[in-house]
Amino acid sequence: MRFLDHVRGRLSLGSRASCQPPLIHVFKDGQKIYVPTTAKAKSGFFVDIEPIAVLGDDDVDGLADALASRMAGPLVLVGDQAFGQPAALLRHTRYTRWSQVDQKMAKWAIEPIPQGWRLARNHTRKEDRGVVYRQDSLAELTGPVKSVAGEFARLLAVAS
Repeated sequence: MRFLDHVRGRLSLGSRASCQPPLIHVFKDGQKIYVPTTAKAKSGFFVDIEPIAVLGDDDVDGLADALASRMAGPLVLVGDQAFGQPAALLRHTRYTRWSQVDQKMAKWAIEPIPQGWRLARNHTRKEDRGVVYRQDSLAELTGPVKSVAGEFARLLAVAS
């Protein structure tokens, strides 16, 4: 089964794919790396859905393949009802609440930019005024998706 067919099979009827390249979330907990499929809800927010690639941080080739398949695939669109469901990532981790993921897992985003792709580390922390999110850009790369995914995989495998 092709990757996109598997994703479409998990979504409600009427879901469609856009030709816009997707945003990709990557999570790391200890020696495991999680790469969910990222979908865009009608309201404009991004949500992580199945399938989720779960890899060891020493599987650089597997990570590169998971990243490349998501970078090359179309953006999956879902209805806003996706926000009412438990986070797909929680089914694959030892955590039961999203707040635990925010506090304990390292998080990155890979996003398309006009001339290529950007890898950024996402930080979350609580302050008096609420939760504060910050992004630190780590790398911006251009070139074929497979080579960019391979370079990002090497960076992520050694990152903490």
